[in-house]
Amino acid sequence: MLGQTGANTMRALAAALLLTAGPLRAGEQTVAIAAEANALDRDRATIEALENQWAEAVLTQDFRVLERIIAPEYTLAVVLGKGRASLTKRNEWMCNLRNFQSSAFETQIVEVVVAGDTAVALVQGQWTVKRWPDRPAEAMRFAVTDTWVRRDGGWQVIYRYSDRLPEAAWPPPEK
Repeated sequence: MLGQTGANTMRALAAALLLTAGPLRAGEQTVAIAAEANALDRDRATIEALENQWAEAVLTQDFRVLERIIAPEYTLAVVLGKGRASLTKRNEWMCNLRNFQSSAFETQIVEVVVAGDTAVALVQGQWTVKRWPDRPAEAMRFAVTDTWVRRDGGWQVIYRYSDRLPEAAWPPPEK
């Protein structure tokens, strides 16, 4: 059993440990929060860069880039008039793009949200494309929501929801 002096010494040591452990934990938490914020910022910047690469690859038909960033299970979803959904799988989308003649593809990234190994990007833009040989090119104003997943150290888009905005101005008005 400890005497009064020994008990006081133990209390003093315990108090000293508690005093020093508290700030270290808070400091460690601050460092961890800052590191997580930096990682999220890097991920957002990566998704923004990939969205820009995608737009450029569509315009130039750079299928090497498209093959890398568009996942095998990719689906394009469009809801047409009267609520009919149209789903286009990756292979059909790639085939269609090979037959299109794009003359402009402009985008503006509205927001990117990252949660772990998943990211969602809202992008709006205008695509000028000739889709049929017997028709002129048309300018299509759009907004898309892209879902990205991180795999093997890189990001791939697995799903795109596209909404056409025929009445919207391009470029959009400044806020």
